[in-house]
Amino acid sequence: MRDTFFLLLLSVILIFPSPVVAQTVVTSFDAYLQRVTDESPILKAVELEIKSLRFEIVARDLELSATFGVNLTRFWDSRPSLSSNYQTNGQGAELILSQPFSTGTSLNLTSALETAEYRNNPGDDQNLINWQFGITQSLWQNSFGRQTAMRRKRDQSELQSRLLILLSERQKTIIDFELLYWDLAYAQKEVQIRQENLERSQKIFSWIEDRFKRFAAERVDYLQAQALVANRELALGIATDNLKTLSAQLKGKLSPKFVFTTDPNDLQQERNVLTLPVHLDFAPADPVLIDTLQAQAQADYLKMKSELESDQLRPILEVGYSYGQQGWDTSSSTAREQAFFADNDYHQVGVNFLMPLSWSLINKSRKATQYAAQAQESRAEQLENESQVSWEDLQRTIVEQKQRVKTALSIVELETEKSTEERSRYQKGKSTAFEAITFEQDAAESQLLALQVVSQLRRTEAQARKYTQKSGPQ
Repeated sequence: MRDTFFLLLLSVILIFPSPVVAQTVVTSFDAYLQRVTDESPILKAVELEIKSLRFEIVARDLELSATFGVNLTRFWDSRPSLSSNYQTNGQGAELILSQPFSTGTSLNLTSALETAEYRNNPGDDQNLINWQFGITQSLWQNSFGRQTAMRRKRDQSELQSRLLILLSERQKTIIDFELLYWDLAYAQKEVQIRQENLERSQKIFSWIEDRFKRFAAERVDYLQAQALVANRELALGIATDNLKTLSAQLKGKLSPKFVFTTDPNDLQQERNVLTLPVHLDFAPADPVLIDTLQAQAQADYLKMKSELESDQLRPILEVGYSYGQQGWDTSSSTAREQAFFADNDYHQVGVNFLMPLSWSLINKSRKATQYAAQAQESRAEQLENESQVSWEDLQRTIVEQKQRVKTALSIVELETEKSTEERSRYQKGKSTAFEAITFEQDAAESQLLALQVVSQLRRTEAQARKYTQKSGPQ
């Protein structure tokens, strides 16, 4: 019976496995940031959009790719002509190979086979084989690839503009994740400090309660100590609730299977702010807002687009040369010999001229793009000025906050030492409960103030990620 019970229990465990218990992961900021980069759905989407954008721009050279075509026909012709009164059935096949080049040159090769069956006279069936090679060169609108080069410059400017929009989105997302990390680190440290303060206040209350029972302390001292404990219990509860909320936010953004805790040393670690901006191979040497580069790239794109639209006012002028041969015979083999080996060739040289007549509409479109480019340049100029001022202000703020951190930490040492001395004096009966509690509160407030100042410094440093600078390709 006992063995049967254990077998049944084992079967239940195998069929219904125990639920997955959340795993607590203590992570440093660098490890956290790497995990954010790997697992955040938003950042994954941005990376995929960047890859898509690069392929999209490169694929625009598809218009310079070779094309191959096949035309197959079957016809029935009962129309009389001046040279013949035959009614004709037939079929045809045509192969076309074309290759444009970035120099404005285009090569074309065609080959055609056609057979004719005369219903009125079956013995006069004919076979026609024709092939032709042609080359054209643009001499005006796309003279020697001028328009292709302009299009590629426009596409490159568009690539940079749209890429910087995506990079700006990525950096703002990373900033949000970083701020959430520092908020979580602050909340965890706050809970720890408030827990330690609560324990100290409980000891103070125990001392005063004991003295009060021995009639060595007044009731007001007892009430003050009791209020101190109650206040710190309430503050600890609020801080704990805030920590749980932040942890839930982080789990929701990354993975609900893990409970994240931060490395407490990260708040105190010094960071080089110049390592935080995005590094791009086409960015200036000095830190500048990503939005500034995006505005300038957009202005460059609009200027190149305007030049291309202006180019539409130029007529199309092309010179071309064609060479081919043709064979015609009742025998297909004879027709093939004539088309490839006999002296049945022909040459053709010509000029193609095409001029647009809707100049006013093209000019209005060009003007609209020019004005848009000028407006974008004005925005870029304003953003560049803001970048310089805001970066200098960021540097100044960080320097001042670092100094405030040093001051706050020194105050913590002084207040802690002062509170310790006052507790010792109170235990020896040399001080009042009011003074001991007041000094204890001052020490606790100094700890929380120092934590707040350090956290604010980390949050300010995170804003440097809005900037970019030249430091090689990504």
